[in-house]
Amino acid sequence: MSMLQVHLWSSLLAAALILSVLVLPKGTARHRLAGRVAVGAWALAAASSFGLPAWGHLTPIHALTLLTLVMLPLGIRYARQGRIAAHRTTMLATAGGLLTAGIFATVIPGRYLYGVVFG
Repeated sequence: MSMLQVHLWSSLLAAALILSVLVLPKGTARHRLAGRVAVGAWALAAASSFGLPAWGHLTPIHALTLLTLVMLPLGIRYARQGRIAAHRTTMLATAGGLLTAGIFATVIPGRYLYGVVFG
């Protein structure tokens, strides 16, 4: 499996699991399990972005990758500390980053997903 495939599949899995976490009753075992798997897929998606071809260097989107890799453990820490409002805010903001990255990866001409969707 190529790094691009790892990145795409882990991103899609993370997005689907994030949606499930949002609709599950909060604080339940199912919410926590789905959240743990979502964070794992999310972290894999972020980390795998460093292996994608970017004309031989890092791009501005990698700043979002670094931010994601900082925010995910922070959001988990907040939940474990019982700071649920901070946990919710952190995870929702980071999910917004995933959605934003996905949109930009799809609508910018020259990107791989642009060619898949509009090509």
